[in-house]
Amino acid sequence: MKTLLLCAVIAVSACFAYDFSDPEFNKIIDDELLAVAEGEDELLRTRRDVDDEDERSAAFEQDEADDPIGLQGDPSDHHKGHCKKHHKSCCGKTPLPISLGQHGKNESMRSTGSECFEEIDAKLGNKTSLESDMDPYNCEKVKRMKKRHYCMHECKAKKLGVATEEGNLEFPKVKELLLSRVNETWQKDILGQAADTCATSKFDQTWKDDTEEYKCNPQALQFKHCVWKQVEMKCPEEHQNTGRHCKKLRSKISSETSKDIAKETSV
Repeated sequence: MKTLLLCAVIAVSACFAYDFSDPEFNKIIDDELLAVAEGEDELLRTRRDVDDEDERSAAFEQDEADDPIGLQGDPSDHHKGHCKKHHKSCCGKTPLPISLGQHGKNESMRSTGSECFEEIDAKLGNKTSLESDMDPYNCEKVKRMKKRHYCMHECKAKKLGVATEEGNLEFPKVKELLLSRVNETWQKDILGQAADTCATSKFDQTWKDDTEEYKCNPQALQFKHCVWKQVEMKCPEEHQNTGRHCKKLRSKISSETSKDIAKETSV
């Protein structure tokens, strides 16, 4: 059951092309949703996953060896027995807190993800429960999984007081929240710059594929993706993970960003 659930959520990227076309970012948000669905907020676990950096690095290098193609992303990955890989940051020893729901051990904030999951599950109805959406070959069900991601991020932003009732982010508040999570100067600098850059980006406030009465604003998820890309692309050299996977990731993000800029300037 759990294996099928893991695989089905990863298959979100298989149909309809946030677009959800970024397999690396999909892994991050898939893991977050799965953690909440399993009753365990992955972002709020104890530091057991980061205490032994040597073990983390070894596991990460093994992931690279298992995936020699790199960052292409294969929709058929859901056929493989091992679907969920451990996410390791390419900027710093541990991932910077780009998620609005990450609050360490603050008990008052720990339930944010669970509350949102329950609320969204109720609004979507039993027909869209995770169990019923486990068919990776049914694009309608995969589309509903995408909607869960949009709705979860909007819900958390509202509960944390950084979004309006319409789900539009209040960027100064978002930036303040992100910066409150880190202590080191270089972390504050890169997160602050990323938040400023992404605050000026154009985000959709509606999802064209959403035809249901209950709708969610996709802006929070789009902003998070933007911040993640900025952090990974502009990470200070001395804090960069220089493994093969991370080099490919930075190159890929840089190339995509250059293409996006070229498109905007040509319009």
